[in-house]
Amino acid sequence: MGVIISLDELKAVAKSYGYKLIKIPERVELRPCTCGRKKLSTWYGADGNYIFCPDCGRQGPIRKTVKEAKIGWNERVK
Repeated sequence: MGVIISLDELKAVAKSYGYKLIKIPERVELRPCTCGRKKLSTWYGADGNYIFCPDCGRQGPIRKTVKEAKIGWNERVK
């Protein structure tokens, strides 16, 4: 049987070993395009990022980060 410790105790032990516990960011899954294509392309540029479908040309909104671009794409293809 293992020992049950609180999160604060776990953070203290990790800090004593030189580690820092961080929360894993939430992953955003891309929805398929309305044309049925599941593999989409991402455009990275100085103005921002967006997701687009190479088959039908549908484009998501331009956003600053890739995560925001994925969220914008999912809202557009709802």
